[in-house]
Amino acid sequence: MLSPNVLHQHQQMFPHQYLDSNGYPIAYAHPGPPLTSMSPLVLNNLTMKAVRVHRFGGPDVLQVDTNVPVPEVGDDQVLVRVIYAGVNPVETYIREGQYSRLPELPYTPGSDAAGYVQQLGRNVTTLKVGDRVFVSGNSSNSSNSGSYSQYVVSDGTYVFPLHPR
Repeated sequence: MLSPNVLHQHQQMFPHQYLDSNGYPIAYAHPGPPLTSMSPLVLNNLTMKAVRVHRFGGPDVLQVDTNVPVPEVGDDQVLVRVIYAGVNPVETYIREGQYSRLPELPYTPGSDAAGYVQQLGRNVTTLKVGDRVFVSGNSSNSSNSGSYSQYVVSDGTYVFPLHPR
């Protein structure tokens, strides 16, 4: 659990509209193993919070949406519950519409994350539910699933185990 001082730092670093009801930045999920009460069938009907881009532009186009469907997992993919989301400079170019390959709008930015495996596609054999992992990249088939969200889907080849400590 974060100390009150760290929580206070988050409140100073992020505008209030980017904080959840506990004062944590939206892109951070609370640490912990996967939500075991969530079966794959239930996941398909869940929604999550995600930072979304509905039009290209400056930082003001980043918008927190609260009813984004949790992405579905394909046979070769992994659903990760995001604990930390990475921010890369190229994402600012994409958000501004200044990059050679632009996603369809609306989209959720981000390709790097760390968290816990929530669900596996049937062909993924190198990981198991509950593993601590990092994600470095995502799939072109992931329905605009980005890491600025509570869950991200990525091809299994982009998901790597973290040391257990």
